[in-house]
Amino acid sequence: RAADSLTRVAFASGVTRATRFTAAMSDGAMALPAKENALFKQVVRCYETKTYKKGLKTADAILKKFPNHGETLSMKGLILGNMEGEGKREEAHECVKLGLKNDVGSHVCWHVYGLLHRIDRNYKEAIKCYRQALKIDEGNTQILRDLSYMQMQTREMDEFIATRNEILKLRPGNRVNWMSIVVAQHYAGDHAKALETMKRYEETVAETVAAAQGEDPKTAKFELSETYMFKAKMLEDAGRVEDALASLQTNAGKIVDRAGWMAQVGTLHLRLAESKTTTKDVVSGEDVSPAAHRSKAASVFRRLVDRMPDNHEWHALLVKSLDLESDATGLKRLYAELVEKHPGAEFCARAPLDFLHGADFEDALRAYITKPLRKGVPSLFREIAGLYSDEHKTSSMGKVFTETATSLREKKAFPGSSDTETKPDATLAHALTLLAYHHDKTNDREAALGIIDEAIALDVQPAILELHLAKASFLKRSGDYSGAVAEAQVARNGDLADRYLNGACVKRLLQNGLYEEAEKTAALFARDGDQASNLYDMQCAWFENEAGWCHLRAGRRGRALKYFAAVIEHYEQMEEDQFDFHNYCMRKMTLRSYVEMLKAEDALYDKPRFREAARGLITAYVSVHDDPPADAAAAEEAALAALSKEERQKARKKQKAAKERAEKEAAERAEKEAAERAEKEA
Repeated sequence: RAADSLTRVAFASGVTRATRFTAAMSDGAMALPAKENALFKQVVRCYETKTYKKGLKTADAILKKFPNHGETLSMKGLILGNMEGEGKREEAHECVKLGLKNDVGSHVCWHVYGLLHRIDRNYKEAIKCYRQALKIDEGNTQILRDLSYMQMQTREMDEFIATRNEILKLRPGNRVNWMSIVVAQHYAGDHAKALETMKRYEETVAETVAAAQGEDPKTAKFELSETYMFKAKMLEDAGRVEDALASLQTNAGKIVDRAGWMAQVGTLHLRLAESKTTTKDVVSGEDVSPAAHRSKAASVFRRLVDRMPDNHEWHALLVKSLDLESDATGLKRLYAELVEKHPGAEFCARAPLDFLHGADFEDALRAYITKPLRKGVPSLFREIAGLYSDEHKTSSMGKVFTETATSLREKKAFPGSSDTETKPDATLAHALTLLAYHHDKTNDREAALGIIDEAIALDVQPAILELHLAKASFLKRSGDYSGAVAEAQVARNGDLADRYLNGACVKRLLQNGLYEEAEKTAALFARDGDQASNLYDMQCAWFENEAGWCHLRAGRRGRALKYFAAVIEHYEQMEEDQFDFHNYCMRKMTLRSYVEMLKAEDALYDKPRFREAARGLITAYVSVHDDPPADAAAAEEAALAALSKEERQKARKKQKAAKERAEKEAAERAEKEAAERAEKEA
């Protein structure tokens, strides 16, 4: 991965720097002549534009005349560190260390060493190198920025704020420098200090100056809008709900995210209503009672739901603002209105199933499933699967699904309807599938398989491939993995251009232990179309987890370790990807999204796929410990399989070199012994 171009200022200043140790300089610390100085700048440009081969060639041209020049050696090492290939990273570290040894007083060499550590994700060492560079060139804003990004990456918030304060002292007129501190203080939970810093910013940097930093008037308007929205969020998190609402209302005309503004205003009205607080309206100056706040919140969320009727969060806030959470009658009336107003909104029809019971629930369920069954919506069962936590609803669902399937089978119409369906067989097949899923959910696999076979026997044209996927899942849960593979293959062969069907088939193959066939099948949708290894580049974690368990069950622990370790690497890469946003989000003023991204990254390793891979990795390592491979070669192969591709190549290179060295030494000994024997015989 190429490091971002954060070193232009540092390198430029490094070439003509005035900060030199007064001790006698070695050849490595000497200033380059004009010609080589120009070549060095070209090396820097090649690094920044990622033309690494050209940069390497140019660096070698300088080193041909000045083989000990520290900064050129360091730049060569940085370029090598960003290049792919066997041994490149090792050579990169050797070059940078040699450059640093030859010019230990160069802030450029220390800066480059930090960037190389960053590529290796060795963040602590990178921070040490940046600090050492700053001791030599104090106040270098480029190095300070790099240091701050590293501190944010490692969540060293106090150190990050201190570093950004140093940058702010050097460039107080730059909005990014202010906002970085505000965001960090807010993220760290020190809302009072964040608001204080924001106030200083507003007093120090005029609004017109801040807006002028936008790329165009529209961009400037958006950035200003985001500033006001983020300030309101800080006020809310600081407990100053009334001030947050006043800020949003005062600056309403300057905010371009209308939906976001409405949602935040509605939430603040609701919080004030729940806290039983009477406030003054900043527009009219009149008192606003808790009941009035609740009414205003309900009005806002009703408009938002009308705007986007399938937004689950807004539905929940609307219900809360109307105080209907425990009022089944009121909820029924509300959703009757919403269904009438938004007949095409899926969630308006789905939501009543959560609070209705008995006959009302059954009627609502019949109405809800009718349209999806006619259209053949594959995700219908998943939408209602959450209802199975209620025993009474589970029983009612079985009753409704059975009645529906029976009516369609006998009358070719839905229960209570005299209208014959235009596609009776297709509709019946979907109804039978829903009923089969119900029996599978209630652990009656025999009934589920019998019903899905009836649906398949209808032989609907065009074929409904989801029937075979459903049967495959039932067979898998019944323990018939071979049968599951056969059904998944039928589904896949029905549409060879469908990636989802291909993936479902691959999953069944791996569960049945057919890893070679699974890899070939998966490769059909890989980049080159001929190898499953491209799935690593695609970060296909579900495949790697399934493949890992497949190999582990068969005792191929080395290959299992390889797949589980690949998933771990994906998540480490996702963590590394934050670097792309530490600077970008501050420049573009997407402050709310940036904080959400940081919080999402904090919870990155809680994700199910990572936890599954970690569990597999631990299981494999414990198995290797408890039952070591029979011979050393097998153990070594198992250890190599768990390494990354680059580390594995490096280890194999060392193995090859050691083998060649041993063979050479053996040949030399044999030759020496033969010569000694010949001498004795003579």
